[in-house]
Amino acid sequence: MSDAAQDRAAIRALVEDYTIAGDAGDGERFAALFTDDAVIVTPYNRMEGIDSIRNIPAMLEQMFQRTLHQVLSQDVTVSGDGAKGETKSYANHITVNDDGTASNDMWSIRYQDEFRREAGAWKIASRTLLIDWTELKAVKPGNGITG
Repeated sequence: MSDAAQDRAAIRALVEDYTIAGDAGDGERFAALFTDDAVIVTPYNRMEGIDSIRNIPAMLEQMFQRTLHQVLSQDVTVSGDGAKGETKSYANHITVNDDGTASNDMWSIRYQDEFRREAGAWKIASRTLLIDWTELKAVKPGNGITG
């Protein structure tokens, strides 16, 4: 495997770790994926610095019963110790109501990403979230959510 292919594979693994740590509510693991000066920009807010970013998984846990993020595809160009690209994903946000009914607010999203290699490891330096569309639908929660 070429160096460029290894870099792209490492960056793909990095964004998959982002989804795993975020969905698991693991703020420390999540924060370790970012540079100290990282920035996340969404249509709703802007978070700057590792201390702000560390709180994202806990924020998601307060907002939703469960989240499931799925990385679909990624296009990355590596240049030395920097890289830029776009990551396409689905973000599922499950809400369970008091009466037991549930819904999934699924977003089709794209991240405009910048990555930086620090001490031999790729990290996220910047993510800008673009929401292409959303789908809100009723779902039947399974025992992974309700029990």
